[in-house]
Amino acid sequence: MMRVLRWFVLIAALEAISWLTVFHPMLNSASAAVAALLVLALAYVAPASALSLLVMEFVIGSKGGLLRLMADAQGNGGVSLRVLWFTAFFVGWMFHVMEERSREDFLDLTRFFWREWKLYFALAALLLFAFVRGRANGHPFVLADANAWGALLLLIPIVDLARAHGGRFFSRVSAPLLAGLAWLFFETFFLFYFFSHGFPDASRDVYLWIRRTGVGGVTRILPGQDAFRIFFQSHLYALFAVFGGLALLADRERPLRRGLLPASLGLAVILISFSRSLWIGLATGFFVFFGWMLAKRKQEIARWLFRWLIAAAAAVALVFV
Repeated sequence: MMRVLRWFVLIAALEAISWLTVFHPMLNSASAAVAALLVLALAYVAPASALSLLVMEFVIGSKGGLLRLMADAQGNGGVSLRVLWFTAFFVGWMFHVMEERSREDFLDLTRFFWREWKLYFALAALLLFAFVRGRANGHPFVLADANAWGALLLLIPIVDLARAHGGRFFSRVSAPLLAGLAWLFFETFFLFYFFSHGFPDASRDVYLWIRRTGVGGVTRILPGQDAFRIFFQSHLYALFAVFGGLALLADRERPLRRGLLPASLGLAVILISFSRSLWIGLATGFFVFFGWMLAKRKQEIARWLFRWLIAAAAAVALVFV
């Protein structure tokens, strides 16, 4: 719990720096450069900790632009914090590997991926086809869409570090993941309250910070009414919280509160997001889980549905409160 709390404080510090520098391009660039150098050094000394930072940023950062190097006065262009950390991590990790791993370690890692070469080849062929087709059709965002798939390269250091550290690696990465989810819930509820209750002196700057960093968007739902949609691309991870909660609610050995908290908080955030894509994903996942319960645990389905209804009612109550 203390490790999660420490990561939560670190997230708060990162977003505070983003807030304080977003309207000052030079300070924002300097902060991004310092953050990149810190990750570079950390990836060389302790790559598992550096990877934890990347995991944290993926969960909270949406488009990855909490800080930007060489952006203009409106926060456009430049190199995002996500790209800087991604590059710095790979450079630091490679130097670490060259010092710490033996030739046999390299061969083992190569053999691990070679066993599934057909799968990786098929994925690469599909991505190449999509990229060529997008360019041929003049798609304006084809490079940005293709760039997102670069995150799959993290599979290489993840496998290497998991093999080197064993179970300790996953316990280390779980703390920033949980802290990121907690921050996502906190920030969504805070902004939902902030905009719905009208703080005109600060709302413009907060709105601009959200837009310039790419964290998300704020939209008035009803004209003339203080009803707002708070949407982050990172709300995708709230789905994992909901489905994790559903699984815990289905476990008769677990107390109700263990599944109720992630399920109700995640569902409330998805409701606030007003995202039809997330709603469809939620409905699809629910019915798949329902079908699994019907096939495997039919005798327990009424109890599970009752627990799920409690979580759903708690989520709706949270939104109204």
